[in-house]
Amino acid sequence: MHLDVLRPFVAENVKKVLAEKGVFIENELPILISKQAIDWADKIIIAADNVYSGDFPLNKTETWRISDCDESDIVGIKREIEKIEKDILKFIKNF
Repeated sequence: MHLDVLRPFVAENVKKVLAEKGVFIENELPILISKQAIDWADKIIIAADNVYSGDFPLNKTETWRISDCDESDIVGIKREIEKIEKDILKFIKNF
């Protein structure tokens, strides 16, 4: 699992954009995904363009190419969150 040890938090501007949408971050601490959770899951979504997906079963894994934004880039943050929202709606429709 990749952890950004220099920035183990959610940027304040990301929290603000999410809060505008009614989403609130409760826990910023990274957690490891257990083998039991991977085995249990029907689908594993990787919402990033820089995460190695080879640690997960190929038949369960889908990668959404979501780019990192500078934490001061509100426009970029909103754009990437909108991409995630669209991908979620598409996923729900097709699942």
